[in-house]
Amino acid sequence: MTRKVKIIIIVLSVMLIAVAVALAVPLGIYVGRAEAGQTKINGVYEKSYYEVLDSLNNAETKLSKVNVVSGAKVKRELLADVWKECDVAVTNFSQLGMDGEEMETITKFLNQVGDYAYYLMGKTGAGEELSVDEKNNVKRFYELIGQLRSDLSAVGDTMVTGDKISADTLSDMTAVKDAIKNYSSIDYPELIYDGPFSDGLNDREAKFLEGKTEITEEGAVEKIKQIFPDATEIKTDGESKATIEAYVISFKNDGTAYNAFVTKKGGYIAALNGYGTTDNPQKTEEECVDEAKNFLSSIGYTDMSEVWVYNNNSTVYINFAYTDNGIVFYPDLIKVKVSSETGKVLGVEATNYIYNHGTRDVDYDNAAEGSISISGELTVTGTRYCVIPTDWNEEVYCKEVTGTSEGLTYYLYFDLSTGEEIRAMVVIDEDGNKLI
Repeated sequence: MTRKVKIIIIVLSVMLIAVAVALAVPLGIYVGRAEAGQTKINGVYEKSYYEVLDSLNNAETKLSKVNVVSGAKVKRELLADVWKECDVAVTNFSQLGMDGEEMETITKFLNQVGDYAYYLMGKTGAGEELSVDEKNNVKRFYELIGQLRSDLSAVGDTMVTGDKISADTLSDMTAVKDAIKNYSSIDYPELIYDGPFSDGLNDREAKFLEGKTEITEEGAVEKIKQIFPDATEIKTDGESKATIEAYVISFKNDGTAYNAFVTKKGGYIAALNGYGTTDNPQKTEEECVDEAKNFLSSIGYTDMSEVWVYNNNSTVYINFAYTDNGIVFYPDLIKVKVSSETGKVLGVEATNYIYNHGTRDVDYDNAAEGSISISGELTVTGTRYCVIPTDWNEEVYCKEVTGTSEGLTYYLYFDLSTGEEIRAMVVIDEDGNKLI
């Protein structure tokens, strides 16, 4: 090999080494950043998972004491803690990367427990004793919360590697989803503010958000600032990966702490939870309904009419449905909670509306109205046209007939295409609390 060839080989070798080093530096930075990012993801998943378990454990412990203590003050404090822990659990579940019906199932379950605790809290605060049925419901929820905590704790045992939870495992969440499936067929205690068709349809397509522009996390924060100009301590707590993808935003407004789920598409409030106590009810039911309707309009939900109102003296629960040309669309339902002391909206649940509101393929023919037959036992107090969801996941144009018989209030629904009565509901007054 000649000296010239050796020199060329050496030069080429040096050049290759230089190129390799040059490439290695940014690659090393990239890998380092990727590892740091993965570590951060692991930390978020791990933190949220264990905080879910802590919240469930706390809620279970508090529920176990409710039926045992006799003091109204202590009972009220226990129920308030259950309410708060359930909401913390929902927030942390939203950060675990779960999606689809499993997330919606567990959210509904925990909201059910929290809202029921809130209702009982108001009742004990008014000096009332819990009924036998209410005590049984508390016991049932205690058992279900305990089982859920146990299921999720067992799932965690399969996820830990070197005392750390694998983000890959948690982002898949197959094991957690399997555990949660046990809660999809629960016969929940009926909440006192659930009105007609409060569950809506089972179709899990967010029709209202179709074609809407996607917003950023910063856009979601700006949306909260627009709705609550005086809001402070605004921060993003993660993202919900359910069918309705949303940013989870926490903030304070006028001393009340809130959590809001702001949809990625369109930037709408899918859910809002506020934590405030009511000690001196002053607002009338009508004033609370007006406040709720105005608030819904301000956040983009217009043409809404109240279809069910329950006033427990501390909080007024209102179900609104979209109304067009005098027709009430029950599938497009939004639930609102309003403080009867301040008139402030403490809660919004708009998932039914988001899923169902859109262009419809419904026959609005009243041809069979003349063939409707109403029992002579019923004293009719009101009628209206409506669209209702059915058990076979369709919508039917109906005539709603409200009436009374022997002290009970009834809601009857007649299919206007056939004149056939397809649904009947009765309002039961249990210790002053209306169920349907």
